[in-house]
Amino acid sequence: METDTFLYFRISGNNLCLDEITQALNLPSPSVHWAGEFVKSKYGEKFDTTIKEDSWQVGCRIEEEQSFEDAVIQFLQQFLPHKDFIASLAKRYEIIFYVSLYPDEYHMSTHFSKRVLEMLNVLSVELCVTAMYV
Repeated sequence: METDTFLYFRISGNNLCLDEITQALNLPSPSVHWAGEFVKSKYGEKFDTTIKEDSWQVGCRIEEEQSFEDAVIQFLQQFLPHKDFIASLAKRYEIIFYVSLYPDEYHMSTHFSKRVLEMLNVLSVELCVTAMYV
């Protein structure tokens, strides 16, 4: 079974200090949105819905040759040097590590090791998984 898998790290809330987060984490290509903006598709199509809160997000696609475990650990490791900053944000804002799965078959499962769960705990981050059969 093949699955397109994407990993995201998202910080959201009201009056989010987006520039400060971008500077502190110093990660390439964050996606930044402000409350009140119109939701747009990845092709730029504008919907009638507006974004409810500010958000800062980075993400990546897991390459087929990379194991799920290795990809998740590698992705989360880039945040560990900033764990104190992230923990301080977690007191005021919602911080989520989420995984989006797009399997090519109806049923699938995924596993998070103790190491991954410990990393999320150190970062004060919640876990979310979404799966969509396409």
